[in-house]
Amino acid sequence: MSVSRVRARIRAPLPQVWEFLIKPENMHVWEPLTRPVAGFDRPFQAGDRVTLYRRDFFRNHSQVLLVEKVVPYHSLHLRNLAPGAARCATLRLEPPGSTGQLLSA
Repeated sequence: MSVSRVRARIRAPLPQVWEFLIKPENMHVWEPLTRPVAGFDRPFQAGDRVTLYRRDFFRNHSQVLLVEKVVPYHSLHLRNLAPGAARCATLRLEPPGSTGQLLSA
């Protein structure tokens, strides 16, 4: 299993960034999805299953993720439920410091 790390400096208050990331209807803005996530009228909670629709070159496919854990204003843990998939993703907000706020995936 490989690990990928991505960091981005986001120049916005941490609560504002968290409120954007935790809403399912915003996922298509920060993920390469073909359509917005539907069926939720609240922020993500542990136990939620989310179906994402993607396009990879010539193929359209769906992906189901399980929200494993939500630590408010800190992290969101997602697991891919595809058969044989061992991928999980953690979106983590680091508190502001001398280098500003960072988002890790």
